[in-house]
Amino acid sequence: RAPPPPFASMQSSRNSGVVHCGIFYKPSSSYATLCVQGAKDLLARAERLGLPLRKCGKLVVATNSNRVGAHERLTALARQATSLGVPDLRVMSEQEVRELEPALSTAGAILAPTSASIDFPSVAASLVAEAMDVPWSRLQNERLLTTAGQDTPVNGVRVLRSFPVTRISTGVSTTTLHSDGQPPVVGHTVIECAGMNADRLARDLGGARTPGIIPVEGQWRVFQPSAAHLLSRHVYPLPDPNHPWLGVHFTARLNGDVWAGPNALVKPSRTTATFSLSDSLETVTTPGFASFLARYAPSGVREFGGAWSDAAYLRRINEFLPTMKRQDLRPEREYGIRALALDPSGELEGNFVLERPHSSRLLVRNAPSPAATSCLAIGKRIAEEFRK
Repeated sequence: RAPPPPFASMQSSRNSGVVHCGIFYKPSSSYATLCVQGAKDLLARAERLGLPLRKCGKLVVATNSNRVGAHERLTALARQATSLGVPDLRVMSEQEVRELEPALSTAGAILAPTSASIDFPSVAASLVAEAMDVPWSRLQNERLLTTAGQDTPVNGVRVLRSFPVTRISTGVSTTTLHSDGQPPVVGHTVIECAGMNADRLARDLGGARTPGIIPVEGQWRVFQPSAAHLLSRHVYPLPDPNHPWLGVHFTARLNGDVWAGPNALVKPSRTTATFSLSDSLETVTTPGFASFLARYAPSGVREFGGAWSDAAYLRRINEFLPTMKRQDLRPEREYGIRALALDPSGELEGNFVLERPHSSRLLVRNAPSPAATSCLAIGKRIAEEFRK
């Protein structure tokens, strides 16, 4: 038998690793409340267990092309985030930003010092270790990492990492998961958090047709080592309400690398495959997708151009880093796929969506960024649902 994949081998290991502070989200949304609490819980867990962590902070900047009214917009955003509990925010002038990041060209910024970088696969492994009641260091360093719970329970807990679900059958009080060539798994309580396949499995578990999942591919460009000194913090732009995506931003990675991106392109496949006819047909027939395309066509053109033209992507980088040159970027790119939930009106869901079609089944229908940051708070919310 092939060895099982590592913990968090899908979206959780292909994200930016950023611990968000909750600065961008609408005050009434679960994104805002769970991100703020989740970040506090996650940073505390990392400190307690010694998980890989880089406390670098984040700058939310107004670029020179958005100079008009920049201070007012930055101040309003900082005031809103502070009211939600985001700590220690500071609105900075252009000169103050330059003192922190000399290569960065801005019209001002918000400094969010509690934002950080973390290794989310290590976070996932630490949660598995806690469930199994074994030290995280043991799970990390010994053979248990590749065999944990696969065939034999560890302290009563099994973790099935090589169990692709091919069929689901539901009864009055139990749910049975089937996988080809393996004994079925029967559960009295099922929590579905399937990422790219969340909508498909949700329907099999009695959930609604919507929201549907749209696969979106992100491409990162990585700074050459000789250019990594240009930034020491995460750098994000002020959100543009006319675009569904954040646009080019910069991530200070755990290992000292700097990544630019990701861009966002609707992908004709839900896997690493370049194209899937069935996935593409499912995407274009998702309720709301036609409205989504019509509303954000200009954004799609911009993202497509940045994906295929190094010159176009560099121009977007130069809005922040005017001295950056093409040779400062590595030729290879990093890729990831995000599962984004679309509501029937054609808008991206603005909340974490939990559905309870049966007292014994809970479905996580939408959990994009900042879900990794919010994971501990989301877990508490799910536990609260089952206590009702």
